Amino acid sequence: EIEALKSFGNFSSDPSWNNVRVIGNHGALASSLIRNCNFHGNVFLGKFTLGAEVHVDEDLTLPCGLYNSNFKDCVILDNVRISGCELLHSTFVEEYSSIINCGVITCSDLTTYGNG
Repeated sequence: EIEALKSFGNFSSDPSWNNVRVIGNHGALASSLIRNCNFHGNVFLGKFTLGAEVHVDEDLTLPCGLYNSNFKDCVILDNVRISGCELLHSTFVEEYSSIINCGVITCSDLTTYGNG
């Protein structure tokens, strides 16, 4: 899985990639859905299913995956769409969520927000 992630332009600040972990027992990681991302600190990933889509708006769905983004100390659950995120830090991302073309999202111990 590490070599596959590297082949899709991904980088880990830990050369052994021990800081990137897959949550649950989903089998092999769909590495082709994770492209051009940087992982720092501890990042936990859920499953990414080929063909799964995220509803971004009433009339818009996009394929799940992580694209062109930077992550530090995050938990990212199943089949999300995160693309064009300059930095996602200390954040828990619920399954089938989307974060698209944002600057920086960072959370501290006192941060509270949500959408639902």
